[in-house]
Amino acid sequence: LRREREREKVFNICSTMGILTAKWLPLILAFLLAVDDTDGRRIQGRYVSVEINNDNECSVTDAPYNAKGDGKTLVTDAIQKALDDPSCGRVVIPKPGTFLTFPLRLTRSNMELHIEQGATLLVSNDRKMWPETANIISANSISHIAITGGGTIDGQGLVWWQNRDDFRPHMVQFEDVQHGILSETLYLNSPNHVLELFCDDCELAYVKVLAPPSTGDCERDNKCSHNTDAVDVHGSPFYIHNVNFTTGDDNVAVHANHTIVENSYFGTGHGAS
Repeated sequence: LRREREREKVFNICSTMGILTAKWLPLILAFLLAVDDTDGRRIQGRYVSVEINNDNECSVTDAPYNAKGDGKTLVTDAIQKALDDPSCGRVVIPKPGTFLTFPLRLTRSNMELHIEQGATLLVSNDRKMWPETANIISANSISHIAITGGGTIDGQGLVWWQNRDDFRPHMVQFEDVQHGILSETLYLNSPNHVLELFCDDCELAYVKVLAPPSTGDCERDNKCSHNTDAVDVHGSPFYIHNVNFTTGDDNVAVHANHTIVENSYFGTGHGAS
């Protein structure tokens, strides 16, 4: 319907300009039928765009996924089923609800994980049951992916910080990713580095990272969030704007060229390096 309205608008403009003569009418109609003849959509950031393969929106609480947002039921398999489903352009963690999970993987290109404001993805802090060295949300060798929405990913980091010499997962780990957008989400109390992004053409916008400082009284109380870098930049170009990074380690750690950080707030943390 959206495409048909766009074609109609172009047709009407052409008619107004008087260019739809008998000679040109067939060619212009053929062009209108060919333009944007896909089922996808685009997430447009300030600098980066991500192409989503279809308009289908899948809530993880709907069948056949049936995730329960009660904060007690483990729903890793249900959410992963939706993330793996090729019919889902956008996978939604809906409000209200708290969804308890172990690690998740973004396994497909051209898809979006959307966490609605009022929804929480609650990361299990059961270290004994944690799957080896898996990170909380990972993506490897895919392109055009997005994590969006004003909801929260809560890493429940305290038990991990208190065992800092053991393995601690990153909250989001991208490896060999092209075209990524992360926008609006709150990343809370990550066990370790928050956004570890080997991602070219990547944009962070209106993201919040919150974790306690790693200096002062936290040492006495054993509540320091050591190593909670807000973002480690490993790709190029990389764009960061309108973010709040308040954490226990580097606010931004840049390991690659062509990075811009603008209109952003650094609270506690070690600054930009």
